[in-house]
Amino acid sequence: MAWGRVGRLVDRLTFRPLMAWGTRWSFDRLRLWCERDITPERSLRNGLAEAAARVAAIAVAGQAHPLLAVAAAAAAVTLPTLPTTPSSRRCLRRPPDRVERRVDLRVPELIAGDAVVRESYDDTAGCFRIQVSVANRRLGPLFGYEGSFSAEFHGATDLGIRAGLRPLREEARG
Repeated sequence: MAWGRVGRLVDRLTFRPLMAWGTRWSFDRLRLWCERDITPERSLRNGLAEAAARVAAIAVAGQAHPLLAVAAAAAAVTLPTLPTTPSSRRCLRRPPDRVERRVDLRVPELIAGDAVVRESYDDTAGCFRIQVSVANRRLGPLFGYEGSFSAEFHGATDLGIRAGLRPLREEARG
């Protein structure tokens, strides 16, 4: 059964935003695991505890006065989460050819830019190199960047990861 316009509207206004929010929230849980060694299970508990605290603050404020509940709800929605709590706000990404607004607008091709990124490892210098150039199809080059950096790698066993552990999925690139 096709849902037609109503289905497309519900999809655009409900399902897609919820899926995007869940994806961003999951990626922030992984970021916390990599950067702060907070396991996804622990960050889930942190997120649920913080959400419960915000709801409780709204309820307590509502007991005092309805306007206080409105103010508490506004604060609960706008205040950032704690650094140890996952947040989809930290992972906002938008395609390069779109402007973030209430209405989905494409950037006109006349002013849009195409980015080219080249990364490599320089054996002689012992560092990674990166080159970025952004050009408009009609106006030509807009800006660019060129630089290098080095990285230090640690063995997995040095980080407490058991030997022989493999990812669930491997993808050969090259």
